[in-house]
Amino acid sequence: MIARVEIEGLDRTGKDTLVSYVDYMSGRMIPVSSRGLMSTIAYAEVFNRFMSTEFTNKLLEANKDTLVVYLTCDRKDLELRHKISHHEPIDFNKHEKAFTYAKRMILGSDILFYEFNTTEQTPYQIAEMICTIIKEENNR
Repeated sequence: MIARVEIEGLDRTGKDTLVSYVDYMSGRMIPVSSRGLMSTIAYAEVFNRFMSTEFTNKLLEANKDTLVVYLTCDRKDLELRHKISHHEPIDFNKHEKAFTYAKRMILGSDILFYEFNTTEQTPYQIAEMICTIIKEENNR
C-alpha cells in the first residue's frame, strides 16, 4: 500500500512541476512532495554529514509505504536548465554520485522505486504512469 509519493532528483529535473501534476491527476488522494528520504541520504553524502547505518536503516523502514520517484535528466539539458533559470551552479558529478548512492540504498530495501528521465518524457506522461502505479499498488 502506497501512503505517500516523494519526487526526488537533482535541482532542475522537474520535481515541483511533477508534484503538481501528480497531486492534481491523482485527485489529491495521496500526499505528494518533492524531496524526502532519497534527498536526506544523498545530501548527507554531498555535505559530509554522518548518518549511521542504524539510522539509515530506520529511515528506510519508516518509509516502506512510500513510492519514491527519481527524476533524471540528460546532462546537456540539465546544464541548460540551470543556466536559463539562473540557478546556483552545482557540482553535477558529486550530486549524481550521491543520488546514485541513495538509489542503491533504497533499491536494497522494500521501498517501491521508479526512475524517469524528464528529457525524454513530459510531466503529463510521467504523472500518468505514477497514478497508474498508485492505483495498481493500492488495489492489490
